[in-house]
Amino acid sequence: MSVPSLFNERMSFIKLENEEVHNTEEEQCFLCGKQNKTGSDDVPLQQCASCQKIWYCSEDHYEVHRHKDRCFPFLIKRSPTKGRFMVATRDIEPLEMILWEKPAVIGPYTKDASGCLQCFKHMTSERECSQCGLPVCSQKCEQGRLHQEECRFFRNRSQLFPKEEINVKTRNATQTCITPLRMLLKRKTDPKAFARIEMLMDHATSKLGANRGTLNMTMLKVVCMIREQFHCSDFTKTDIQRMIGILKTNGMKLETAGENGTPGVALYPIYCLINHACINNTNYVKYPDLHLELRSQLPIKKGTEILTRYISSTVGNVRRREDIERYWFFRCECPRCSDSTEFGTFMSGVRCFQCRNGFLLQSEINDLASDWACNRCSSRVPHKNVNEVLTTIEKQTDLDAPLCIETMEEMLFHYQKLLHPNNYIIIDIMHNLIHLYAGKESLTRPEKERKIQLCHIVLDILGRVDPGFTTWRGTLLQEMIHTLMVISKEDHNAARISEKEFHRRLNYCSRKLREAKLCLNGGFTPLEVYLKEKEQQMGDLENDAWEREMTDENT
Repeated sequence: MSVPSLFNERMSFIKLENEEVHNTEEEQCFLCGKQNKTGSDDVPLQQCASCQKIWYCSEDHYEVHRHKDRCFPFLIKRSPTKGRFMVATRDIEPLEMILWEKPAVIGPYTKDASGCLQCFKHMTSERECSQCGLPVCSQKCEQGRLHQEECRFFRNRSQLFPKEEINVKTRNATQTCITPLRMLLKRKTDPKAFARIEMLMDHATSKLGANRGTLNMTMLKVVCMIREQFHCSDFTKTDIQRMIGILKTNGMKLETAGENGTPGVALYPIYCLINHACINNTNYVKYPDLHLELRSQLPIKKGTEILTRYISSTVGNVRRREDIERYWFFRCECPRCSDSTEFGTFMSGVRCFQCRNGFLLQSEINDLASDWACNRCSSRVPHKNVNEVLTTIEKQTDLDAPLCIETMEEMLFHYQKLLHPNNYIIIDIMHNLIHLYAGKESLTRPEKERKIQLCHIVLDILGRVDPGFTTWRGTLLQEMIHTLMVISKEDHNAARISEKEFHRRLNYCSRKLREAKLCLNGGFTPLEVYLKEKEQQMGDLENDAWEREMTDENT
């Protein structure tokens, strides 16, 4: 069975479940659901003249649908069980762009005050904004668009933070307020962005569980800072709590400054309307200016739900579901999470403690604390015992820096005695080994063959749980093709293979190289096109500035 048909079979439950929702063809805004009402003074809905697939209630919403002469093929539906979700308005081919979006808000992710509030670079000096006293790394960042919003807010209230008068604890607490404050300030500075933020659900306060105390303490600090210390009555306690909840539930972590930076967080309101499934049909990239592009990685039929994934596909069922409940406050019931074998990969399998021939899997898929049962013998092991084994191995393999190839191969050999050969920890070690072999200046013949073998294994296993055109697949295909080409040329030159076999390998590599390029770049704006557009925009800005300067001189 081909990858697309296999995926469609697994995802068919989504289409069937939503059919009664999709069958309605009412005239309503594709984004907010607003309907035409007879006798109402509201502006009537308009149909997109280009695609005629959707209706919209405002130019703001139309801008979401149409970008650079492209109509995006989705609309937002609602159901009592799922809330809002995104569906395809037509059949979508693989590698089609589905969404282009700029973040509505960008801000610091951490309360650590050592990062610049504009560019998020780690600051070794104690440089501060000359206007408000908050940390910025340069004069350019002091004048930056992001920082200027809170800077004006604090200056208008004569609220300054000079380092000689404010202790570190207070400055750190202020840092915690920055991103929620930027969200609230959008109400006046950018009503369009604020309206999109307001569309998002706030699950954090109602579904936090074990983390409720931490969030409540954060909310209390931020509310007290904004309303009492900053003397701001523009925002109610409920307003502030809701922004924190939206950010906690929907924020996307950013590593904008790399190793020399502090984490940031961005909010993409339209992207956040897409539901999660551990086996999904889209993937995205973020560009240097932080705009996000979402593309299909597999065919998506009209009326089928468009899905994203919040967590890496390389993590096994139990760990992945634990993280989803901890950070996103819901229990995933997608096809992968509902199958203890994870489509036959056994990515969470642990070798049976008793018979040593079978593998332990969780016995009750809907109970994360349930016993693990062997698929060969009748042995059952408490979750606590299996969890201890996995946690110990995870700690031993979670290294700050990769080890040498020999040590990693020894680690792989050892852990394969304890885990299923396809266990997510084993696959992760193999993935790391591929990159170690790729980084070695020269490889022996056995090392080249080993690298190709590892690529085949990882491509096969991860391809079952994350099928289609994915960036990780493109990267691994490139590594495999490069080494296979080298070996093939060596074999051909040494007359170890026939001319026919040599050309067969070349054709195989050519096909896989085309696939790799599609995986890495297909459906996204090519980087060279993006850079050219940015260069043109900078030129236009400089010309505008020059024209304004000349006009001022003439007047």
